[in-house]
Amino acid sequence: MGEPEKFFIVNNEDIPQLITVSKEELHNGPNGEPYVHRAIHVLVEVYGGKCIIQKKAPGTENAGKWSSAASGHVRACESYEAAAMRELEEEIGLKTNLIDLFEIAKLNPCKETGNEFVKIFSYLMDPMTEEIRINREEVSAVAIIKMGPLIVDIHKNPDKYSKPFIMAMNKLIEIGGGV
Repeated sequence: MGEPEKFFIVNNEDIPQLITVSKEELHNGPNGEPYVHRAIHVLVEVYGGKCIIQKKAPGTENAGKWSSAASGHVRACESYEAAAMRELEEEIGLKTNLIDLFEIAKLNPCKETGNEFVKIFSYLMDPMTEEIRINREEVSAVAIIKMGPLIVDIHKNPDKYSKPFIMAMNKLIEIGGGV
């Protein structure tokens, strides 16, 4: 068995303070409140104004909710960018490099993010050369949907979507971008 994942618990300036090997501890810190920690979301665009969303698998954070194409915790001693590349490959099989990721925004920790600093990235997928491969342990379904109908559905049915994903989409709209 491999070495356990390690995660930083950070302060309100996003500076590492402690290391834990437990996602459970990240989410159930003092007084049952999550520790401040780090996560990423990657919004993946497909040509034609469409984007990829995933439904989180049972047993994962936000299970049963639609979310970004890839999302997850940043490991200790891992950059946000490295985490974004790792999660893209782990969850939907897309291999990318740093130059192909575009940072959209960074969310501050709050109740809706689960007390996470969240960096939001976008990535443009080329369906002619790239193929989605779903990791069933983390993803129960993937959909490719036009941005307009997705935004409308998020506003009509917010309970179908993870709160950090809604916040990421709102940031995207705020800056006036497609994915």
